[in-house]
Amino acid sequence: MRTTGRSAAASIAALLTVLSFAPAGARPARLQKQSFTVIAVVDSGINPYHLDFRRPDLTAHPATYVTGYPNSTRALDLHLGARDLASARQADAEEWARLAEGELRWIPGTNIIGIVGIQNIGESAGFDEFGHGTGVASVAAGMRHGPGREDILLVSVEGTDRGLAWAAEQPWIDIITNSWSVLTPVLDETAEASHRAVESGKIVCFASGNLHAPLIFLEGQGPSWHVNVGAASSKSRTERWYTGYPNDVLGLSGFDAASNTSIDGTREFGGTSAAAPWVCSHIAQTLATARRNLGDTREGPHGGGLAAGRKGRGYLDDGVLDRLELEDAVQSTAVPASSEPDPDDPNTVPALPVAPYLRGGYGIVDGDTIRDGLKVIFGKMPRPEREMEGAWIAATDALRDRIWGDPP
Repeated sequence: MRTTGRSAAASIAALLTVLSFAPAGARPARLQKQSFTVIAVVDSGINPYHLDFRRPDLTAHPATYVTGYPNSTRALDLHLGARDLASARQADAEEWARLAEGELRWIPGTNIIGIVGIQNIGESAGFDEFGHGTGVASVAAGMRHGPGREDILLVSVEGTDRGLAWAAEQPWIDIITNSWSVLTPVLDETAEASHRAVESGKIVCFASGNLHAPLIFLEGQGPSWHVNVGAASSKSRTERWYTGYPNDVLGLSGFDAASNTSIDGTREFGGTSAAAPWVCSHIAQTLATARRNLGDTREGPHGGGLAAGRKGRGYLDDGVLDRLELEDAVQSTAVPASSEPDPDDPNTVPALPVAPYLRGGYGIVDGDTIRDGLKVIFGKMPRPEREMEGAWIAATDALRDRIWGDPP
């Protein structure tokens, strides 16, 4: 099953990525035996000082527990114990200045195993001066405001086609979430980069935008091989009227996420920018649980799929869970948005009762989707019959393919 995507906040001119600290610790056997899933957040950088990303136990070099991670990657020495953000950034000014463009680093004591130095915009090359990337990362992999799971790791990458292309080339990355766009039709750089990612077996999510219009002529929002994500209200579960369409699925939006202006502050984060990492996070959680149940401790696409183990029932009849099977398990178990109006929120509209798939695709991805998706994957329940949704998405994908070419 294919998908397509696009993001909300318009193009973030030139975005940044960050890196981190201290000497690598010993190689713990526990981490070697644990399965992780790695999400790349392609956006405006990250506030690595925020408590949402703290993992005091992760001081060993990522190469010791993430398959394929480069051994040569250095840590960036940041003062995570500073009393406030201003003090930390002042103390670390020289460290940020030494972060070279295109350089990969990691941040001990956090779940941020990768940050890529980019051109200096603002005070620090890589720190999130805009606040957008921190919110996306928080939803995707936060320990407080996101999934709160120890088996989800994070990489912060520049929110442009260049950043997406970098993430596509890293064999240890599983899923790439994108909440950005370039408002120029039919340019190929982003589509080519995401095509390489998907061809390698990765999953690519794109937010579908906040312009209440189909944007399939945009390179982030157009290709059929993206998981295209629209937004639904986290309170009423009705559709956000401004969300782009058609979508493969909807993610919830309008909740607290980590702020880029403090160590522990929050901001309300909404729009399709929040919906895309929400969906990618739930896909990542499904994958992480599947790997754990299979005893698969490798990261990145491998063995012909994203998870591998003994042959079983369901989608594991060949012992491999590939990208399309994982996407289908999550999408087919999504729940249509509410058809009840929300009089308290003018930014929402009820889903069309007869055909909610016209805007919302298969519907809302949430915690129940993880549970039911895993049941489908392991053959503990049949795949739900979603004939109308499947036919609609197949029709829109055919149009996308006429514009962007054949999917991998």
